[in-house]
Amino acid sequence: SWFWGRPWLTSDTATGLLAWDSWHAGGPWNCIAEPAPANLARDTYSWISWWSPGQYVWPGLFLRLGLPLGGALLASAIVAGWIKSLGFFFLMRTLGCSASAAGLAALIEAANWHLCSSFGMYIGGEVLQAAFFPWLMLGFAILRGRLAWWALGLPLMAFAAAFVKHSMM
Repeated sequence: SWFWGRPWLTSDTATGLLAWDSWHAGGPWNCIAEPAPANLARDTYSWISWWSPGQYVWPGLFLRLGLPLGGALLASAIVAGWIKSLGFFFLMRTLGCSASAAGLAALIEAANWHLCSSFGMYIGGEVLQAAFFPWLMLGFAILRGRLAWWALGLPLMAFAAAFVKHSMM
């Protein structure tokens, strides 16, 4: 995909990466540094409440490893795809599928358009949401017969889902 077309990102993720840059420059977490209207020599910070941090923390980790932005976006999509496929495989196995059927289903799922489109147009939280979803369903499948664990497991899964993408809730 790198040679076919350079990856690009949506305004959501671009805004999130501005928050990531502001934070690494010493600003508060999940805020964008902007010039203060009353004094342009000072910064003011705007809290990003409309997008989850997961959309930019994931590629931000690859940026911290020294990858350029395009490489970080591709690495984010590739690793998210692996995580999604592995989670899908374990979910299928937990639901009673044979290893070969679960492997084939995970392979077919890995080739879907939504995941592959992230190699060209990085769509932020959706990539992480897709990677997280089979693991969330696996958590539900494991906890379905253990009522006592729901009090601990459900809030943790809800927090993780909100971090990944608000709509995951």
